[in-house]
Amino acid sequence: MAQPDWRIVSWRTREFTCTDREHLLYEDVLDRVITDRADLDRARTSIHEQFAVRSVLDKDFVAPHPYFSRIAFDRHPAVAVVDIDRDGFDDIYIMERMGKNMLFRNTGDGRFDEIATAKRRVVRGSSLYHGGDRFDSLYAVRSGFLKTTVLNDDGREQVTGFNMSGELLGLDGIGGGVHEGNAVALEDCEVLEVSTPDLDDVVRLEDRYGRAERSSDGR
Repeated sequence: MAQPDWRIVSWRTREFTCTDREHLLYEDVLDRVITDRADLDRARTSIHEQFAVRSVLDKDFVAPHPYFSRIAFDRHPAVAVVDIDRDGFDDIYIMERMGKNMLFRNTGDGRFDEIATAKRRVVRGSSLYHGGDRFDSLYAVRSGFLKTTVLNDDGREQVTGFNMSGELLGLDGIGGGVHEGNAVALEDCEVLEVSTPDLDDVVRLEDRYGRAERSSDGR
C-alpha cells in the first residue's frame, strides 16, 4: 500500500491575535434545529472539557485513557459538511475529542436529525472486515481504536495504520471492489456504517471529511 507523500512532524505557534467584536460572528440556533432533547444535550456537552476541569480541581483525578491531555492539540473537535444521502441538503458530521461522534441529517425543513444511533459495535479483538470482503460501505469511527493490517507475500501480518474516533475506514476497497486488508478493534468500538452507492459519493465524502479534519487542526 502506498505511503502518504507528506506528514506533519512538528507544530509551533508563531503568532496569536485576539480581536474584540461588538456582535457575535455566529448565532446559536441549536435549540431550533435539533428538536430531540437528548441529542441537543449531547451536542452542547464536551466530555473532554469535563475531564479537563476535573483534572485541575480533583487531586485524585485518574485519566480516562492513556492518551488523555488537557490541551489535546492533536485531538481537536471538528465538523465535516457533506450531502451524505444525496438529497440536495448538506448534512453535518461532528467529530468529538472524546465520546461518540454525531451525524446530523438535514431534513430540508430547517431541522437536523441525529442518525448515527444506527451504529455497529465491534468488540475488542474482533474484525470490522477482512481482506477479500466485498466493499460496499465506509466506516466512520465513533469511539474506540482500530488497526488495519495486510498480509505480506511471506504470510506475515503488517500493520498499515491505526484509526481513532473521527476517522474513516474502508477506503482500501474503492479500487478493486474488495477490501485489501483487515480492520481489527484494539478495544471495544462503535462505528457508523456509511453506504456508498457509487464512487463519486466516496470521493466527495473522503475529500470533505479530510479537509474538515485538517482545518480543525489549524492547517
